[in-house]
Amino acid sequence: MDAHDGVDPSDHAHRHVLPSLDVVAQARTYLDAPGDQLEEGPVSSQPHIVHKPTLEDQLGLGERMVNKDKLDYKLMELYDAVQDQQAAHTDQGQDITKYAERLDWAAALVDDAIHMRDPKHRMDRASLRIYRAYHSKTARALVLVTVFTIMLLAYFEFPTLYPLPISASACIEGLCLAILAFDGLIQLRVYGSSYIVHENAWVLGRFVIVAANLVDLIWACTHGGSTQRYTRMLRCYYLVDYNDSTHDLCKQVVATFSNMAKFILGLLCYMFIMAIIAIVLFSNTTDQADYMTNLFTTFLSLIELFTTDNFPDIMFPAYRQTRWSALFFIVYLGLGLYLGFNFLIALVYANFKKAAIKEATHNHILRRSALLASFHMIDSDHSGQIDFEEWSELYKKVCPTASDVESRACFESVDKDQSGYIDLEEFFQLCDSFILGVEKRKIYFKPLFKSKLLKRLLHHVVFEVMMNLIILANGILVVHTILSASPVYSYHDQLMYAIYDGLFLGLFILEVGLKNVVWGFASTWWLKVDIILLSLSLLGKIVFQPFVFGPSTLAPLAVVRVGCVFSCLRLLRILTSSKGLRFVTKSAAKLAPTIVQFICIIFVVNYFFASVGTLAFYGKLVRDNPRLEGSDYAEMDFFQFAHFNDWTSSTLTIFHLMVVDDWAATMHAAMLAVASDWACIFFLVHYFTGVIVILNLVVAFIIEAVIVVTSQTDTEDEQDETMQEGLNQVKASIRLLDDMFSHEIEEIEKERTITSLQDQLPLLKDHKIAH
Repeated sequence: MDAHDGVDPSDHAHRHVLPSLDVVAQARTYLDAPGDQLEEGPVSSQPHIVHKPTLEDQLGLGERMVNKDKLDYKLMELYDAVQDQQAAHTDQGQDITKYAERLDWAAALVDDAIHMRDPKHRMDRASLRIYRAYHSKTARALVLVTVFTIMLLAYFEFPTLYPLPISASACIEGLCLAILAFDGLIQLRVYGSSYIVHENAWVLGRFVIVAANLVDLIWACTHGGSTQRYTRMLRCYYLVDYNDSTHDLCKQVVATFSNMAKFILGLLCYMFIMAIIAIVLFSNTTDQADYMTNLFTTFLSLIELFTTDNFPDIMFPAYRQTRWSALFFIVYLGLGLYLGFNFLIALVYANFKKAAIKEATHNHILRRSALLASFHMIDSDHSGQIDFEEWSELYKKVCPTASDVESRACFESVDKDQSGYIDLEEFFQLCDSFILGVEKRKIYFKPLFKSKLLKRLLHHVVFEVMMNLIILANGILVVHTILSASPVYSYHDQLMYAIYDGLFLGLFILEVGLKNVVWGFASTWWLKVDIILLSLSLLGKIVFQPFVFGPSTLAPLAVVRVGCVFSCLRLLRILTSSKGLRFVTKSAAKLAPTIVQFICIIFVVNYFFASVGTLAFYGKLVRDNPRLEGSDYAEMDFFQFAHFNDWTSSTLTIFHLMVVDDWAATMHAAMLAVASDWACIFFLVHYFTGVIVILNLVVAFIIEAVIVVTSQTDTEDEQDETMQEGLNQVKASIRLLDDMFSHEIEEIEKERTITSLQDQLPLLKDHKIAH
């Protein structure tokens, strides 16, 4: 059948008919595209749900095309880009058939798949060198340091408690802007202007913000650095634009927030209706003249009530008149807070999961597209298979430190039929298992001393509980030491603390030493943690103990505190002291990298609102402002920390608003300070954005991530136990075989001895006759 049957020859996705289209057909089988599956049928420009043929059916398709969806477009567009560059090289007279160059391209595409990068970059030699340098750890670390430097520079710019000379801050900011602009130019060089304009507008946004920051910097320099930076909040963009992962996370947050906007609007409508009912029920019924007499203030009060702030203050004026008024507030909070808010959390979780799945599907398509193109690069004869030599060369390109043995083990793990060749499906399995890090091989350490009794004792639940109690007792000793050391620490107290602390430390060293002997030195991650913690604690005791027992009979409290800090390190061992706690610690460690990304999102949101708050309320929340006299803000003396008069206090104030404790006092003070009720919009937007959406988004992510991580950890533990049981069975089989063959070997030796004697007997007889 002709390769172009049912396909418009002018279609961009089919400009180049590639060799071995059965490879593309196989790829469609194993790519988890949105929707369900694919079936044969007429070509349509619209994706639809169809049935996926089996692998055997796909392999028999030959050059016959199946339904095309957006996955087909991605695959074929990538092939178009690669072949266009090949044609350009051919026009330049370069030998593009060189296998070494194709291997470099294949390694670059696999590297794209590893790091979830878009593979549509230029593939000429110069561009590949620049591309690898751009994505090197050193280059990315430099950009990350630059981003945080320019953002944290706000702590030393006007208004601040720690000002830098304008010349110093201007030089630092100018250098950071130059590095960020150069980083954007590198992306422009590597990906091309057409790709940047049509598919990656993040770089264009960076150029615009760098230009705006530069103009703002020049304006600040002309005024001696005594003016506010109006484009400071735009610096958040640099962190969001750091890499593809931050792009994806930002898209997920924006998608979740856009889907949540309708529900938040409905929640505000509910509060507005309840505010009207409150005015109908309680206006002019209390001794408080302004209680529920204004629609705006009533609406604002109910929002405060929704945040669980000032509940008694808002309800009590009506409650003093009649206790039945409590029913209104119970119904309002029951429907709005306990039902609506929890429904909001569930909605955030559902929308975030939906957005995350969408981004994950997109990234999966990019990954599979890159791997498919890589497979085509190293499949020089277009047979749809690659041999071990081709795989080994690619593997060493991607993992330069890999050995031949490791490469062979990887290859043979998926080459089930031992044919010496792998197809596209097996190539995907190889890359997923050994390059993309989905599956990691375990290294089992040989114990220094074999004792089942000792191992069972150290693993016993009673022993683990006893060690936890000893760790907690060590913590109680530290607390007693600090409390009894004020203001000075007597020699008797020093001696007793040294004795007890030494006993605890010796006991812990003995326990960890026995575990290292039984399981093998530093054979597990929790043994490594124990060794590190005890080493630091021992180092602190060696260094600071002589200062405590100095020439003076009284040790300063500061030295005692430092020594106790090193003792407190041992308390962290409770996280690894039992199997259950080790599971929690291991799960949290796996979540750490992604949690850091969400911490960065929270940092970006708070940074933005701190910048806006500093611009809007600088110099307003001060003691000299007569408008604040008699306010709750003044009575609670919030002037010391809840204000926007310097950048450090602004960030602390935003955190105070995020905690939602007495935040309404700060909001009302800001409204009084600027003499405008519209100032509440800043605080309400921060609440619904930073508290309702972002924090609940973090909760939603942690719920989803914990489910995944715990399932993975359970699977790994089961695999470890299965592997250990397998090793024990192998050892038992070896011992059994040794016993069986030792008897047979003895019989064979006996037979050999008898045969040898029988052979020597005639010689001995002849020798006897001769004598």
